[in-house]
Amino acid sequence: MIGLCATTQIISWDQETKLWDGVPFDINFSQDFSVACIDGRALTGIPMDEVFRALLNPLSAPALSPVLPLSFEEQERSRMFWADIEKQEKKERKRKLKWKRKHPKPSSLEEAEKNFDRILNDLGVQENE
Repeated sequence: MIGLCATTQIISWDQETKLWDGVPFDINFSQDFSVACIDGRALTGIPMDEVFRALLNPLSAPALSPVLPLSFEEQERSRMFWADIEKQEKKERKRKLKWKRKHPKPSSLEEAEKNFDRILNDLGVQENE
């Protein structure tokens, strides 16, 4: 892990912050990291039994509310939506395959020019010779 950070350690602060560009960070630069804290209280001012209790029994997150099952209409609407998506993806795959068959990659310059002329002809553009 240290080897991976070696390049980060030799760049300037401006270069480091440019690497964060577009990444949402909530950094509090005024936070004091010189004192270890539990629940906002310094460890030096907490009795050991409270420290052990805090470590062994961390504050629990509130339970999530149960999700109600979807009605039949909602389930059917969801199923139809995903069926339509799947149908469109299948059409797109077929269209892409048809395009590749109709417009294969040329193996020579002459074949490329021939394909170009054919595409212009398909588009209705007359080539000026």
